[in-house]
Amino acid sequence: MKVIFLDIDGVLNHNLYYEKINYDKSDYPYSKFDPEKIELLNTLIKNTGAKIIISSTWRKNTQKEELEKIMQKRGFKYTILDFTPKLSYNGNYGAVPRGCEIQVWIDKNIEFNKRDSLKYVIFDDDSDMLLWQKESYFQVDGYCGLTPNIIYRAERFLNRGE
Repeated sequence: MKVIFLDIDGVLNHNLYYEKINYDKSDYPYSKFDPEKIELLNTLIKNTGAKIIISSTWRKNTQKEELEKIMQKRGFKYTILDFTPKLSYNGNYGAVPRGCEIQVWIDKNIEFNKRDSLKYVIFDDDSDMLLWQKESYFQVDGYCGLTPNIIYRAERFLNRGE
């Protein structure tokens, strides 16, 4: 199984995009997604067969079907498989590293004896991942978002050994 753990803010939207479009809140939430970054994501999914798991804070206030619809309006051609769990410490959702939420999703959804066959990448502009996730983590610069170079490297990573 191939999976993309996807953050949204800083990955599918970014500072350069907002500057380019003179961000208009009247088209919110659709305007929060750069169609060029969505197309890069489409290309990666097409070339790897990977499934999308949303690890973004968007999962806290948006239902899967609603987020899928928003993304599809901006050109997303696939479906969202799942969201990572929302973990908190003493009621504070920002206190738990995102890498922990990703690990809990893996532990809950991938049988222990099949974890060696799981290939995953993490796209995020934050760096709160776990040490053993380092190889799968592709840090995105929130200023420019997802890039062709990141997609190229992620595709090679997900398709290695094939």
